[in-house]
Amino acid sequence: MPSVNKSITNGILWTAVGKYSTVIISIIVTAVLARLISPKEFGVVAIASVAIAFLSMISNMGFGPAIIQNKRLSAKDLDGIFSYTILIGLILSILLICCAPFIAKYYNDESLKVITKLLAVELFFSTINIVPNSLFLKNKNFKFIAKRTFFINVITGIVSVVYAFYGGGCYALLVSPILSSILIFFVSLRVYPLKIDWNFSLKPIKAIFSYSFFQLLFNILNYFSRNLDKLLIGKYLNMSALGYYQKSYQLMMYPLANITSVINPVLQPFLSDYQDQKKMIASKNTKIFQVLSSISFPIGMFFFFASEEIVRVMFGDQWLLAVPTFRILALSIPLQIIFSTSGSIYQSANATNYMFYVELFNSGITIIGFILSLTFGKTIEWFALAWDITLAIGFVFSYIVLYKVVLKSSPICLFRQLVPMLTFAGIILIIDYMFQLFHIDFNLWLNLIFKGTLCLTIALVVMLLTKDVLLIIIIAKIKK
Repeated sequence: MPSVNKSITNGILWTAVGKYSTVIISIIVTAVLARLISPKEFGVVAIASVAIAFLSMISNMGFGPAIIQNKRLSAKDLDGIFSYTILIGLILSILLICCAPFIAKYYNDESLKVITKLLAVELFFSTINIVPNSLFLKNKNFKFIAKRTFFINVITGIVSVVYAFYGGGCYALLVSPILSSILIFFVSLRVYPLKIDWNFSLKPIKAIFSYSFFQLLFNILNYFSRNLDKLLIGKYLNMSALGYYQKSYQLMMYPLANITSVINPVLQPFLSDYQDQKKMIASKNTKIFQVLSSISFPIGMFFFFASEEIVRVMFGDQWLLAVPTFRILALSIPLQIIFSTSGSIYQSANATNYMFYVELFNSGITIIGFILSLTFGKTIEWFALAWDITLAIGFVFSYIVLYKVVLKSSPICLFRQLVPMLTFAGIILIIDYMFQLFHIDFNLWLNLIFKGTLCLTIALVVMLLTKDVLLIIIIAKIKK
């Protein structure tokens, strides 16, 4: 068991290296490109990227997690799946190229025609990289992935900046995604050589179909439920309201994107080795659940408590109208961070069908919440509140199904892990109310530091009193 814990930790550390090096490089490159390329050109590329994001999700077909999960796939099976990804990549890329003139006409911008066609190259290479990239994860080569990610990001970042400096314009923004997808594919193929099976046998697809099919359905459903609120606000309220909501949502997503993205890629490759030992998976997930609750609640409550200061620092005083919405959305951060790992547990337990059924229920609840917000509230604050409430319902329902039905364990012990951090959250809510009641206010940076220190101190006291597992691990590491 200790070796599994150590392996998972090492995997997370190397994934974190790859993730955060990408973030740092991206910030530097974006800062330079922002001074060389106009906002309009950024906007044009962003429009084309929306179509790419959706088609990329379709192109995956759920193959990636299915390859990681299935331990019986032969080299011939992998060649067969690889051949199908080439076929799917070609079809979707040609479809995107054919749609380019219509996209350009819809947005009344001719440059979108060329941009969309160029991004079809990225779509093709990212699709055919599904099998080799899944093999890296399956074989737990996280160290290699981190190094590959770092060096390719450095290379493509330099090329992008140089091209922009010499007048590349919006096309300089295409260098990184296109060149990265090409380089990643050829580097991956060199490590895991694959051949095209011209017979296009259905046997390897049948071997993973039931698993990958439900994974694909889940991805599509999750994509639309995650974007429905923005679509409704843009359609039935106004674009200004959508702007404030989008900024609030963007801030709320920062912790989720930068914490769980280094954990989720590691969980399935390791836990899938124990796919027939449901109690073992339940035990591991309970510990992960507790550690994540200890991390996520202090972050989420700090974002809530210091919402005004965070908005002012990140976006400026002109975005203060986004603060009420951001305060409400910040309350969902703890559950979102914890909840985001549940998919990996469903995958590891060979239960993508239940994962889809749960998402179907959760999406239905979310849609009802948004419709009620639109009917009775008609403000972005109501949409944020609906998001919080429906997330909480979906959170409880999902873990009950996961533990009772899939892992054959009791979810009560899991939910008990939330009691200390819910107590901490209650304390912060009371303190926040006192701040609002007595109009306690310092200058911007002093407020931010004071609220952050207060949140951290109270969280540590609660963790000490409850002998929190994360604090025990940290103390043990220090003693060593």
